[in-house]
Amino acid sequence: MGKRKFRFLRIVGWIAFGIVSLILILTLVFYLGRDYFVRRAVSYLNEQQPGKVQMGQMNLIPFLHFPNVSLHLEDVRFYENEVQAGNPDSDPILSLKEIAVTLDLVQLVKGGVMLSEAKLKDGFIHMEIYEDSVSNLEHALGFRFGDETEKDTSQNKSTLAIDLDKIELNNLRARMDNRVTDEYLDLEVGELKSSFSSLAGKIQASIEVDMYINMVKYQTINDQVDKQITLKGSILMDSERKMLEVQPSSLNVSGLDFETWGTLDLQSTPRIDLAFNATNEGLELLNYLFMGILDLDDIEQIGGGSIHLNGTVQGNLGEGQLPVIRVNGEARELGFNIKAVNREVTDISFRLFATNGRKQDLSEAHLDVQGFTARFPEGNIYANLSIDNIISPELNVEIDS
Repeated sequence: MGKRKFRFLRIVGWIAFGIVSLILILTLVFYLGRDYFVRRAVSYLNEQQPGKVQMGQMNLIPFLHFPNVSLHLEDVRFYENEVQAGNPDSDPILSLKEIAVTLDLVQLVKGGVMLSEAKLKDGFIHMEIYEDSVSNLEHALGFRFGDETEKDTSQNKSTLAIDLDKIELNNLRARMDNRVTDEYLDLEVGELKSSFSSLAGKIQASIEVDMYINMVKYQTINDQVDKQITLKGSILMDSERKMLEVQPSSLNVSGLDFETWGTLDLQSTPRIDLAFNATNEGLELLNYLFMGILDLDDIEQIGGGSIHLNGTVQGNLGEGQLPVIRVNGEARELGFNIKAVNREVTDISFRLFATNGRKQDLSEAHLDVQGFTARFPEGNIYANLSIDNIISPELNVEIDS
C-alpha cells in the first residue's frame, strides 16, 4: 500500500514538474524573442485601424497569479494617425506608463482568451471633438460611434470571455474638448477599482472611484469646479429577465452625500423603480435642485446648517408619460452672506414636498414648502408656499414677518 502511494505521489510530482518546466520554457522562448513579439503585436494592432499604437516593452510573468499568467505592457501610446505618431511634438490620444492584464492559462492552451484582471497606471487620455463633430478617437478607430455595423454570422462565437475580478486605474488624467460647443472637461482619477463579470446570461459590475474634477465648461457650470468625487456603486443585469438592479450605491461630491438603489425593468414597456437619499451641509444641494440659479460665487455660507432629502422615482418610460418623482426634504438652520450687498440671512429652515406628476408637460407638477423661516438684519420672515401646474401656475403664498 505504501509503495502504491509513493508511486502515485511520484507521478503527480512528475506531472507538476512537467507543467512548470513547460511554462518556464515558453517564458524563456518569449523573452528570447520578446522584441519580435512586440513588433508583431504592434503591427497587428496597427493593421486593424487608422490609429497607430506604440509600445515600449512587454513582460510575461507566469507565476504572479498562477495558474493564470500576467502580461505587462510598458510605455503604451495610441495616436490618431501615422503622421502624429511620427511627430515628437504631437500628443497621443492615450498614453500609459503601464498596462497589466491577467490571462487564464487553461483558456490560452485551448485557443481562447479569458481576461480576469486589468490594471492601468500613470498616464492620460485626451479626447477631442472637432468642428465636424467627429472625434480624434473615431478617426483613430476608423468608425463613428453609434453607426450600425453588419454582424458576420458566418463566424463562430467569439473565443474571448471576460470575468474581470479587478480593474484598477491609478494616477490617470483625462480631458475632453468639444470644439463644436466650446465645452470641456478636465479631471484626475487618483484611484479606481472595478469588477465586471459576464457569465450565464448575467452581468454584474461594481466600481469604486476617487477623482478630482479640475475644470468643467458645460452650459451653466462654472469653468473652475475643483470638486472631489467619491463613487461606490454596483449593478446586476439579468438579460433573460431583462432586469437591471441597482444595488445600494453612493456618491459624495465635496460634502454632498447621495445614495440610491432600486430596479429598472427593460421589458417592452420599460419601468423604473428607484429610491434615494441626499444630504448636504451647505447650499450646493439647493443649487442642484434649482438647476444652478443660485450663484455660489456671490453667496458665502455661514453657520452649520444642513439639507436632507429622500424620495422615489417610479413609473413607465415612454407612452407620453414621465416617471413620477417624489421628493421630501427638510432644511435646518442654513445661513449665508450675500457678498454684493454684504448682508446676512440666517436660521433658514423649511420642509418641502415636490413632484413632477405623470404628464410630460408638467401640468401635474406640485411644490409645497411649509414652515419656511429666515432671519434678516431687519427681522424674521415666516412663510408657506405651494405651486401647482407649471403650464398655468397656481400660486398660494402665506407670509408673516
